[in-house]
Amino acid sequence: MQKSFNECKMELKPLFASMYLKNVYMCENFNAVGVITETIESYMTTITNQNKINSNLKISIPDIDFSLLCKNTHPKVIHILDKYWNIFTNNNNNLIYISILCNNPNGISLIEKHWDEIMHYNNNDQDIISHFSAKEIKKKKRFAIDWRCLCGNPNAIPILEQNWNLLMQSQNLTYNLTSLYSNPNAMKLIEKFNDVLFDLPKSPYRLPYRLFYLYSNPNAIDFITRNDKLIVNLTDYSVENSIYWNFLCSNPNAIHLIEPYLKTLDEHKLMNAYKLCSNPNALHLIDKYWDIIFTNNDTINKNENWTGLCKNTNPHVIYLIEKHWEEFKHITDLYVWHCFCENPNAIYLIEKYFEEIKYDINHDNIAANPSIFQDEYTNICKSYLREKITEELMQVVWHPKHIHRFEYLLGTNEDINIDTEHF
Repeated sequence: MQKSFNECKMELKPLFASMYLKNVYMCENFNAVGVITETIESYMTTITNQNKINSNLKISIPDIDFSLLCKNTHPKVIHILDKYWNIFTNNNNNLIYISILCNNPNGISLIEKHWDEIMHYNNNDQDIISHFSAKEIKKKKRFAIDWRCLCGNPNAIPILEQNWNLLMQSQNLTYNLTSLYSNPNAMKLIEKFNDVLFDLPKSPYRLPYRLFYLYSNPNAIDFITRNDKLIVNLTDYSVENSIYWNFLCSNPNAIHLIEPYLKTLDEHKLMNAYKLCSNPNALHLIDKYWDIIFTNNDTINKNENWTGLCKNTNPHVIYLIEKHWEEFKHITDLYVWHCFCENPNAIYLIEKYFEEIKYDINHDNIAANPSIFQDEYTNICKSYLREKITEELMQVVWHPKHIHRFEYLLGTNEDINIDTEHF
């Protein structure tokens, strides 16, 4: 029986199959779900058969890092975490795991399902994971809601709305709200509680510091332009406005606001363009102002800008990097290479220029890149196309009886007589 597309397994592309990639770093790789689930299920089956499994069991599965696993958005990974929830949370690091799940768009289903259990151990919502030391976490050995991560999760809006009072009573509220303001799905919530949010204690700046994050929200542009308090004169190069500018430069829907002011900025203002370089809709601006952003810049700012470009999620970013490949391949900053290796769009360049950069790439970051995998269905189709269809197509298209169609390529209008008897 022919396999359906969903049943096809993912396999490593040839180049990466030949590398030594640690399975533990594949735990957050969306396309490594087959390896992950097989490893976990195999281990759990083994200890079950040995009658070692119980609700109080603390387990450490070889090649599985739960902190990385909690970042994985694949539905099968979420199912595995739910299936072994009691064992998974009976761990000294359960506070960290729950915190990471709060940031996982698909992990919200687990947070909702186990909300009462989590809140029971959350000490009336006064414990915030972000402010525990590793030593304190191990001592407490209980769950905690990370409100900052939850506020930034696009799928957590119903939870936030239902538990708004708990959020407003949480410690470090300003810190938590920075994520809410940058959440693209939170605009209705922000507008609903607009008066309350604006009346909170302010920073030394004209607006509360947390509101800076609103300028990075793709869905907040209309809200900003309708609110007189939020309109900023970007031509006034004050320290405060430079902060607004940086956040605005990261907003993919703010290009029409960014572009007019780029023409008025001198070279100094564009030296640190990290957020602009990470904006998926700003590639044409980066290309236009390349000399200011990269060529005529000091090493520190240049590396920061390269980091932003390597984090850019626009698939066409690879063409911009390749356009300046001679400059890029000589970068020595390790973090730039880490970000490059994690970008799914960069795998094409890694494969193409591997011999030139094989000593710069980071194998651990590559292991987390979903594009190192290909599904067997695609591989089979490519092989069939190459071995069968291409050959048959060439035989038909380039048959001598069709040669008259290509006279213009031969540069002659004379009749071409070819004996096709033997073809």
